[in-house]
Amino acid sequence: MCLSFYNVKGASEVHTINDKGYFVTSTSNMDYGTVTDKYYYIDKSGKRTKINSSCIRGMGTGSTERYGGGNSEKKIEIHYTGIEVRTKGCSKEFTVSSSGMDSADTECALKEILLQYYNITE
Repeated sequence: MCLSFYNVKGASEVHTINDKGYFVTSTSNMDYGTVTDKYYYIDKSGKRTKINSSCIRGMGTGSTERYGGGNSEKKIEIHYTGIEVRTKGCSKEFTVSSSGMDSADTECALKEILLQYYNITE
């Protein structure tokens, strides 16, 4: 599973997935509408191999609001979404089956982001 977090102050606009399975971006919000994303595996030498679309399942979207970041009155709004990528068992059924984001994974990543980018501990 890969989670994407938007509107994170100070984050890069390049979408590089970290070893924990998520990326952050300072882009204020995700694009909504027809999905035209393309996904690739990239090896250590930089060679890209396209991931078959039957191996990718888009997940739901969500957002969270928190207050803090040095000023307890400052509102922080972060949007998120995710994808799940399989290496085996790829099928049309997988791509359309409904499975929401794991809330424990999302909360764990949010705690790390709030600490790293906003110095907020919860």
